[in-house]
Amino acid sequence: MPRSPLTLTEPIIVNGAAARMWPEVDTSAPVVVADITRALAVHNPVVHSSAMMRKPVILALGGYDEARRFVFDYDLWVRWAAAGIRLGRIQLPLPAKRTNPGQSYLHSSHLPYHFAGVSIQIHAIRALGIRPRSLPLIALRFLWGVLPPRARANSRRFGSSFRRTCSDHCWKSL
Repeated sequence: MPRSPLTLTEPIIVNGAAARMWPEVDTSAPVVVADITRALAVHNPVVHSSAMMRKPVILALGGYDEARRFVFDYDLWVRWAAAGIRLGRIQLPLPAKRTNPGQSYLHSSHLPYHFAGVSIQIHAIRALGIRPRSLPLIALRFLWGVLPPRARANSRRFGSSFRRTCSDHCWKSL
């Protein structure tokens, strides 16, 4: 497996009070590291608890921006990519991330949170040298993100499908 200053793993997403379901892992299969750097132009592809980082690189890039109120992890990943450091994801599910409708970022400072995300996303597009033709996708994602939590919960299937489609297809064509 190649040594990288930033390696991520595939997360298991657990919705609400559902039980975690750890999949069977074939330990004899080779470890494959996929380059997901360009996905930064579409969304934050990193589940923070899955990130394994080298401290000297974090320090060299100035670490997390303590002046930020939101998306400080997304900002760090984009700065890593702007410095030429690739984000590699191992296709093994190691962490579990639980999501629920009561999460604080869903209710407090909702609009500033999404503006901060769009700002970082535009920086990612510039840093990765991607043509701005993805701006309509950013606008749609932003509009979906600022819907009230109940409306987003009711449209979760559409949102999950939209994010998955963008992650799998949109950024590959950028």
